[in-house]
Parts: sequence; C-alpha cells; structure tokens
Amino acid sequence: VGTVITQLTRSGHALEILEARALPGHIRREWAVFSVDSEVPLAEVVRTGDTVLIESPEEWSARYPALAGMLEVSGQQALIVVPLVIESRTIGSMGVAFDRARRFTRDDQNVASIVAQHCAQALERARLLEAEQLARQALESSDREKAELLASVSHDLRTPLNAIGG
Repeated sequence: VGTVITQLTRSGHALEILEARALPGHIRREWAVFSVDSEVPLAEVVRTGDTVLIESPEEWSARYPALAGMLEVSGQQALIVVPLVIESRTIGSMGVAFDRARRFTRDDQNVASIVAQHCAQALERARLLEAEQLARQALESSDREKAELLASVSHDLRTPLNAIGG
C-alpha cells in the first residue's frame, strides 16, 4: 500500500513526515508533524529502537485502537516499522504498509532494516551537507565583512597619514 519515512525535528520532541507514498493527502497533512510521545508505530520505534510488526487489522485495533479509523481510509492491513539509526542514535522511522494481512519473516525484517539503514545514511549525509553549506555561507559572509572593515580602516588611516606625510 505505501511507505512513510519520518525524521526527528531539531528539538527532538516531534517527528516530521519526509515522504509518504500512497497515504491519503488529508492524513499526511494531519500527521505532517507529530509528537514522539504519540501512540503510533512510527513514534514507538523512535522511542524504543525496536521494530514494530503488525500482521493483521485485528492486531492493529488491539495495539493502536486510536488508529482504527485511519486503517479503513488508508486500506492498510499489515505494517512493518523500523527505526532509522545513525551511530546508535535514532533519527527517525520508516514504515511499510501492506493491503492484506501477512506474516513477516526474518528475511522481511532484515530487508526492511537494510533499507532503513540506507535511508538513515542518506538523511545523515543530507544533514551534514546542509551544515557544511551553512558554515561555508557564514565563513564567506565573515570574509566579506573582514574585507570591508580592512578597507575602511585602511582608508581612515591613509587620510591622516597622507596629511602628515605631505
């Protein structure tokens, strides 16, 4: 049915949806940013670091009763959710939903973990690139300000020195 990828916000108290394939638009908007303390699988794996497997609608309803209505709208029947981890820090979560009940094998869990690891690495590289670009912009701005200051000081010193020299 679809895939959802979330990332912790800078504060670390909320998750934001970065990508949501096949999730109805109104649900995506409603859940664009939500608390890490929410009783939903995407937040649970961030809090615990453990994979969540939901293999049937009955398991959904028993484990997350508040989400029962969303299941009917989204058509989800089964779900595997894994944490996105970098250097033993959980930075988000990835969920893959299915339109029919299913038993998840160890291979299913391993594949989901591998894909999640690749997602986590890509998100971390993007974060590092953004930090590098911001640092470069700050450095370039600082260099411009230093050049302007030196030009001003040079001018202010030259004027009286030229008068003294003359």
